[in-house]
Amino acid sequence: MIRSHDTIIMLGHGSSSGLFNVSGIGKGVMVVGESLVEELRGKQLIAIWCNADKFIERHNLPALYSGMFISEVSEARYCNVQGDQVMVDESNSTFAALLGNMLGEVPTDLKSVHSLVGESYEELGEVNAVAKYNSDRFYYKEKYHTSLIDKQCKTIDRFLSKYY
Repeated sequence: MIRSHDTIIMLGHGSSSGLFNVSGIGKGVMVVGESLVEELRGKQLIAIWCNADKFIERHNLPALYSGMFISEVSEARYCNVQGDQVMVDESNSTFAALLGNMLGEVPTDLKSVHSLVGESYEELGEVNAVAKYNSDRFYYKEKYHTSLIDKQCKTIDRFLSKYY
């Protein structure tokens, strides 16, 4: 399915290893993980899940993405952010509406989306600690750069995974 689309939107719960398969559909713990990295290259990516930054940066993918992103009260407590359910809901619904409205525009330029969503979401962050925390962890990376060393490491990784 990824091959047939130019823009891939990945939202949900996850980790530095990828996006969790919380639905249980299909096999595995991850719905997006190491096995899909090469298919994601060259696509316009939106990756919003906890610690998506680690995944995106480790694989040097261009994307609109998040770091740790609070979407539940338990996550706010874990991150030492003062926030109740009302604050979390306001943060979630505002971010979703802003991102959704911007993605509805054609053509979609993710650099502009990042800028416009970020500015508006930062305004909520002035009165909402959860939005402030999330806003500080909302990123855009335009291009990936593949060095000769990266290419050699990928070749070695492929060889090792194939034969060991």
